[in-house]
Amino acid sequence: MGSGILGSFLYGTLYAVATITSSAGPLLLLLTVAAALGRPVYGTLIAVAYAIGRGIPFVILGLCAERVGTLVLRIERYRRPVEVLSGGVLVGLSGYFVWLARTLW
Repeated sequence: MGSGILGSFLYGTLYAVATITSSAGPLLLLLTVAAALGRPVYGTLIAVAYAIGRGIPFVILGLCAERVGTLVLRIERYRRPVEVLSGGVLVGLSGYFVWLARTLW
């Protein structure tokens, strides 16, 4: 995708599009409350605070990217066993949910 300002912008845009369904609800709720109170400045401050809160983890990740990259390389050898274990847990949970649904009928 590229690095620098353009790459960051494109990544942020794609992330925003991908997560719009999970972030739109809380933001709309906050803005609805601000609108019901009739205080547009308050709504603006809420929207800015929400945007800063959503962006801070990415700023921190960007500042620590080199260290995070070396950590990811170190734990790469554990990826496959963790994937298999997670898959087994998901299959077990699905069986448990089927068993629960069967007892409810």
